Amino acid sequence: MTEPIEPGVGRACAAAPESHAATAMPRCASGAALLLLALLSVPLGAQPRPAEVRGHVGTATFFESPQHFTAGASYRKYLGIRGWGIEPEYSFMTDGSGSHEDHMLILNVVKDLANPSRRVVPYMVMGAGLNFYRTPRYSSRVLGGPAWGLGFKTWTGDRVFIAPEFRIGLEPNLQFSLSVGFAPRR
Repeated sequence: MTEPIEPGVGRACAAAPESHAATAMPRCASGAALLLLALLSVPLGAQPRPAEVRGHVGTATFFESPQHFTAGASYRKYLGIRGWGIEPEYSFMTDGSGSHEDHMLILNVVKDLANPSRRVVPYMVMGAGLNFYRTPRYSSRVLGGPAWGLGFKTWTGDRVFIAPEFRIGLEPNLQFSLSVGFAPRR
């Protein structure tokens, strides 16, 4: 059962039991792997441009709490409108102590700012979604994650790229991540 967070109780709640901290990362990894498998099963042949699947790791900052580790996965599908696409994303965030977790489902709109045949392709990303926030005592579901950012894909081969990305927004307020992605054809 979901209980609302009491007023005055923010992200800095009491530390969780040791077992909670030990299970946070395996659950994150299994969730991200399951999402990637589901996204890979989507047919990719009918796109105007090839779809991309990526996984990311990074760091995020919330104003009222310490630095967070973040990991997740996304699937970018181009819409055939000159570099515009949509990118559903799952992100997991934790401060490492096990005192809370953020599970975010975000729908991003992306725009490539250069020709996709170039080796380096800058892009812009805007998105918002749901934040499932849990502590040992509380949980909530809130609209969250509105953010805007910039990144650039650097192709390391025909199908693999790396992409550093910086976002600014609400919950988290600042986020930096590094993605490794794959496009079945380019």
